[in-house]
Amino acid sequence: MSHQKPFHDKAVAKLHRLIYKTLGFCKYDNPGNGKIAIKPAQRLCEIETYKMRDSTQNGATYEKIRRGRPIALTCDARREAIFAALEAVHAETGLDAATMQAIALRAGMSKRTLYEAFPSRTALLRCYLDKVTDQFIRPLSASDTDLPIAARLDRVLSQNARHQGYGLPLEILRTFMSQVPTTPEIGLDVVERLLNRDLRILAQELERGVARGEITLEHIPSAAALLLDMVRPWPIESLLDPARLATPDAFAARRHLAIKVFLNGVSTCALDT
Repeated sequence: MSHQKPFHDKAVAKLHRLIYKTLGFCKYDNPGNGKIAIKPAQRLCEIETYKMRDSTQNGATYEKIRRGRPIALTCDARREAIFAALEAVHAETGLDAATMQAIALRAGMSKRTLYEAFPSRTALLRCYLDKVTDQFIRPLSASDTDLPIAARLDRVLSQNARHQGYGLPLEILRTFMSQVPTTPEIGLDVVERLLNRDLRILAQELERGVARGEITLEHIPSAAALLLDMVRPWPIESLLDPARLATPDAFAARRHLAIKVFLNGVSTCALDT
């Protein structure tokens, strides 16, 4: 039986005492074969001791080697993880079952961490709906502003195609509509942040077309509202019957047709068919 040299390093000895005290493990004699069996805590001591001695030899500090808390997620990464958890819970059990506790559990975080990101479930759903809308329509990048108007409108309305579908956003919208009689500020917030925002972005692109002589419009805000209604399916049918919700391919086909019909009515020259 080999004899281990005593540990003289005070830090090592302190680490040993902490591990043994915490885990309650120690080495013991095995009378069956006359050898010393080493339980996990002793093995952990040996590993940590090696690291400490090795770090001393290499001039590194122990703090740089020992394991610590996981690297914290950035705010954006945490929000994306929460949104992904919301989508997963909704897909499995529906929106009603997507409680803050269920979302936190699916995201692998505590409820406290979740509430630090979103003060309430309503706030979480509002931000998720805003994210979906941001995927639907966004201002053009500088490199796309030289495209013909048909291509610009198509790009504005489809920069980030949503392949997950619109079942969850529609359910969130239905939930908000049911809360309007008691909390009307929810409806006002959705209209201001979502609808009016989209209209402003679309009107900006139509103004560009008028300035370049590509189209003729008497009232740009009204034209923007008309085009937006043409692109988006009427929501009442889907709200009443979720089975009528259009697929992403159907949305794309409707968008192409709406832009073509709209421009054929307002263009200053004939468009290619």
